[in-house]
Amino acid sequence: MTRVAKNSLALLLLLAAALAPLAPPLAGQSEQVPFPRLVATIDTGEDMPVVAAWSPDSERLAYGTEILVERKRSPMAYGDEKFRRYYPGEVWLVTLAEMEKKPKRILRYRFLRRVFGDFSYTVNAVSWSPDGSKLALELTNEKRESAVFFFTTKGKRIKLSRRSNFTFGYGGAWLADNESYAMLHESVKPRLLHQIGVLRSVAGRTVALFRYRSFVAVAWLAKKQQVVAAERDRDFADPPQLILGDLKTGKAEVLAEVADYLGGLQAAPDENRVSYFVGQDTLAVRELTPDAEVATFPVPLGRYQWAPTSDAIFFLQPAKLAGRTGRLLRLHLGDPEPRKVLDDMLHNFWLAPDGRHVAVLTVGLEPKLKIYRLK
Repeated sequence: MTRVAKNSLALLLLLAAALAPLAPPLAGQSEQVPFPRLVATIDTGEDMPVVAAWSPDSERLAYGTEILVERKRSPMAYGDEKFRRYYPGEVWLVTLAEMEKKPKRILRYRFLRRVFGDFSYTVNAVSWSPDGSKLALELTNEKRESAVFFFTTKGKRIKLSRRSNFTFGYGGAWLADNESYAMLHESVKPRLLHQIGVLRSVAGRTVALFRYRSFVAVAWLAKKQQVVAAERDRDFADPPQLILGDLKTGKAEVLAEVADYLGGLQAAPDENRVSYFVGQDTLAVRELTPDAEVATFPVPLGRYQWAPTSDAIFFLQPAKLAGRTGRLLRLHLGDPEPRKVLDDMLHNFWLAPDGRHVAVLTVGLEPKLKIYRLK
């Protein structure tokens, strides 16, 4: 082979290598969403991160941790252990543009200990008010009793009636007026059915809505101050049905019977559609009219979240059947196959409202809270 031929062949091979990453994926392979980049790993020390939530402007992240507290036992206490262990939680706040600064602590365990004494509890959820000035922190103790504590993002308590800053309830969300907080109360134990109430924080009282109805799940439409709920009778004799309820007037209308409902009820960010599981690997999506058609998509039963644009769904693909951990995938509603987002095995994830970042909780002996930039 001549030197010119060799040089030409080398040039062709170099060009092919340069263009290889641009080639489309082979059939059956998932194309990775462009440019996921690790922005930060939040240092929680010896505390374990458990939950997170983005602010409405996508610039701040509030997250809850579980801590270990040891107290010396009384010499008269039964047992040989010298210390008693408690596992309470705390809530912190970081700003995306100031990750090098120390996080701000919103909820201190010492504050609750002064009021209630030593006890274990979990930070179940963190909810931001629409204007980004307030936080609702849902805590659940070992007896599965839940309360919601209200703070400003500066860490000051928001006092309700009787000078307290908490109310009993769970599964809630702020409404568009920044003063109302919709939540659930247990109707049939152990949380098989729920009732709906709305706390008016200025008045410090909760108004019960839809008094003669009970629900297995709800999807809050915070901007419209409405709720889509899966209603069941107390004997579970009849199939569930979806209702659309007004959280200002208490009026409700039936959308459809959903005999194959399995759970996972969520509202799209545009609040024009809801989704729910109708099979182990089937997610149903429908609009909020009684005669709406139902579309189905291949999403495994488990953790999922709508993209902020309401045209795609992010979900965890479990490593095994009915697994609670998995890799993060994205399914555009117009595509037949999902695409891989991250290689990490995850417990959970939280998309920022602008879709530019995602916070994830990794799997491992020491789970980490990480922030990735998606675009």
